[in-house]
Amino acid sequence: MRYWILLALIASVVLISGCTSVRSSEGIVMNLQADPSSVFANSSTILHIDVDNRQDKSAYNVLVQLFDTGLLRADECIAAFPRMLPYEFQTFGCVLYAPEKIEEPYTEAEVNARMSFDNELSAVQIFEIINEEEYERRSYGYSSAPRSYSYSDKNVRLDIEFSDQPPLVMRPGKKYFVYMTITNIGNGFIDNIGPGDLMIVPANPRSAGMLSCPVLEQRGILYPNGNTFPRIACEIDSSPASPSENADFTVTLKYHYELRSRLRINIVR
Repeated sequence: MRYWILLALIASVVLISGCTSVRSSEGIVMNLQADPSSVFANSSTILHIDVDNRQDKSAYNVLVQLFDTGLLRADECIAAFPRMLPYEFQTFGCVLYAPEKIEEPYTEAEVNARMSFDNELSAVQIFEIINEEEYERRSYGYSSAPRSYSYSDKNVRLDIEFSDQPPLVMRPGKKYFVYMTITNIGNGFIDNIGPGDLMIVPANPRSAGMLSCPVLEQRGILYPNGNTFPRIACEIDSSPASPSENADFTVTLKYHYELRSRLRINIVR
C-alpha cells in the first residue's frame, strides 16, 4: 500500500512540474531531438525541432533553420512562422543522413540550428514636475518618487534613471536629464539598434517637446558593448502650466533577436 502511495506522490509532483514548466523565466525556447539519437553509417535519423513561445506576448517573423550539420548531410531544413501567439508551440522535422563510411568504430556529429524573431518592448514613464512656489509650499510635507525604474521582458531590459529625484523642481537655469540603458538579459544575441527601432514620444500631447534626445535626433546606430548598449541621455525641458503636473513619455523598442541550439548525434560504423 505504501508503495502505491509513494508512486502516486511522485506522479503528482511530475504532473505539477510539467504544468508549471511552460511559464518559465525563458522567452522563446528551441529544442533539438533526434530519433533515433544514434545512427549507423549510411543510414538516417529524423531531427525534431521544437519552438516554444513561453512568454505572454506574440513573437513575429520567427525563422528557424539548420546552419551546420557537421558530418551529417541534410536537405534544406527551414521553417517560418509569421506570428507565434503567447504560449504557442510549433514543431517540425528534418531528415539527416549519415556518411557511408567512418574511420573510427564510433564518432559524434554536431548539429547546429538558429532561430531569429522580432519583438517589442514598450514602457510608459510618468513623473511629476513642479514650480518653485509649489516646492516651497510642500517643504514640510515633501514626498519624492523613485529616481530609477526598470522594465523588461524575457530578452531585454530597459533601465530609466532621472538625474534628480522626482518631483523635478523647474527653476531658471536648472537642467534635468533622464538616462536610458538597454541590456540583453536573454540567452541569445540582439541586433544593433538602428534608426526607427527606438522611439521616445510623449504619451500625453501636453508633454510634447519636453524631451531632447541627441542620439535619436542624429538617427545613429547603437552597437552593444557586450550585453549593454550605450546609455542614452535626454534633456528635460519643460515648465509646468500649473504649480504641479504629471509629465510622461513612452519608450518603444523594436528589436531583432537570435537564439542558437546544438545537438550531438552518435554515428556507429
